[in-house]
Amino acid sequence: FSQTFAASVALGESVTATATRNAAPFDTSEFSACRTVTTLTSFPTLTVTNTNDSGAGSLRQVITDANLSVSPDRIIFNISGGGVKTIIPLGVLPTITSPVIIDGLSQPGATCANPLIVLNGVSAGVFGNGFIITATAEITGLVINNFNANAIQFAGGDGNILKCNRIGIDATGLNSAPNGSGVLFQNNSNN
Repeated sequence: FSQTFAASVALGESVTATATRNAAPFDTSEFSACRTVTTLTSFPTLTVTNTNDSGAGSLRQVITDANLSVSPDRIIFNISGGGVKTIIPLGVLPTITSPVIIDGLSQPGATCANPLIVLNGVSAGVFGNGFIITATAEITGLVINNFNANAIQFAGGDGNILKCNRIGIDATGLNSAPNGSGVLFQNNSNN
């Protein structure tokens, strides 16, 4: 069978399905056999190319562009030069309203042990959140710190995934850089 999932499903993971009748007697079929995911449909890719607060290639613009799409998008990073790249929003970032994968590990040289993309909220304002997300999202390989409110607020969307992130500390993982709160889940499940 063929299926499109609202959340990301990794290569090698297994899925199973059941059919449910949407009219009386509202019964369901038996579960299908487990199937291993062997191919992935690639999502449209949007690339952050600088640490600017706004304009072409900025995280703010890429989020705005992702919100224009109803299909899932993949946000990647390719900011030139070596070392840690710090993005300092000068206000609240747009709420993420469309399914998205934000992949900090796409920055050349980044690993889970050595993240290179920092989202620093020191200038985001009194009520500034790192991300407010009302859709399903996967966030990987980011350092999110110094926001007065939440580093991440999931305000909807089910099946959200966080992997390899450093929240409330610096990129080295050695120094505190707290947010008002870490991660807040509201009105969602299966995270």
